[in-house]
Amino acid sequence: MLSSISHPSLSNEDAASADDLHDWLMSSRPLEWWAESASTAGGLPRWYTRLHSELLLLTTGDEVEAVFVTPNVEKFAAVVTVVSTHRLIFARVDAEEGSDSYEAHAISRRGVRDVRVEERFGLIGRDSRRDWPGDLTVIVDVAGLAEPLRFGPSPHTTVGARKPDMYAVLQSFLANLGANRSL
Repeated sequence: MLSSISHPSLSNEDAASADDLHDWLMSSRPLEWWAESASTAGGLPRWYTRLHSELLLLTTGDEVEAVFVTPNVEKFAAVVTVVSTHRLIFARVDAEEGSDSYEAHAISRRGVRDVRVEERFGLIGRDSRRDWPGDLTVIVDVAGLAEPLRFGPSPHTTVGARKPDMYAVLQSFLANLGANRSL
């Protein structure tokens, strides 16, 4: 599997962003496995190159803060949500061989109107070996979306792979919420 994404037309900054996004995406065991199993002659499958390219374009000018992949293993499909500095980017991809079912779009984080959190263990009386806040889930209501977004640890993360810092994700959305109230 490719460890680096390169192309002569990429600036150093764009190449670093491309590698960063690739690293986030390959942290998902199902995406990694689907991409490896469909690879030909060391290249990545079309669905992956398109997913990566369009997510890279939709994050232009922003820093990627976290990537969440929700796979449907039975259907070889996934929903990818990218949290960037100013946007939420959503992609649906069908990784089944021969399929070209795909869509991606971005929305502004200015629509954040409510942030909630679920933290399972609490701080008081917490085992000293367990970090606080630990694995938490962040729930965000965004204007224009029918359902709240849930961001949390994934059971589908590759061992030793990059994982979102959920406390940083929470702080980022809370900053959005505070900024939106002053508008």
